[in-house]
Amino acid sequence: MTDQGLYRLGSVSAVVGAIVALVTNLLHPRLSDLDDPVGETLREAAQSDAWIPIHLGLLLGSLLIVLGLFAFARSMKGGPADGLARLALGGLLVSAPVAVLALAVDGYATKLVADAAGGDIDLAAGAAVVHIGWALFMALTISFIGFTPALFGLAAARSGIYPAWLGWGAVVLGLASVVTGVVGTVGGASAGFFVAFTAT
Repeated sequence: MTDQGLYRLGSVSAVVGAIVALVTNLLHPRLSDLDDPVGETLREAAQSDAWIPIHLGLLLGSLLIVLGLFAFARSMKGGPADGLARLALGGLLVSAPVAVLALAVDGYATKLVADAAGGDIDLAAGAAVVHIGWALFMALTISFIGFTPALFGLAAARSGIYPAWLGWGAVVLGLASVVTGVVGTVGGASAGFFVAFTAT
């Protein structure tokens, strides 16, 4: 495949991936009881017939975005942002598996354990899976949604190919997601976290 073909494929993948991720994220059930996030997560998963398809959609969207980001980094090869683009690709190599694992645990393991528990909040296995899922979600927020886009934004701002303001916007939003992920890691599920996560 020529570079031009890769850029076209990457552009389409990034746009389609972003749309799929946005739509499936909007369809994802939201916690209504933040005083009991573990029990509420199990209840939401047990009651949702679309839990697994939604997470498959999030996974597909994420993988398409990864392809788009790879092509994006490649488009800066040999230019002034080549080094930063390579660092961004390194961040992507670390964060993409975290995203896949987080979506697999939340989308599949949480659903199965919730169905087995019938939404029973006292089920120890269910609580363990939810806590593991939350930890992976925070790692995803810090790395895949935060650190990696910030690196790509720095590369874009330095590239001379893409609008600098667009790159700096990605840096700001990426760093905001890093802070949000740290807040969620330290404080757990809270109204403040979800407001910040939605905003970023």
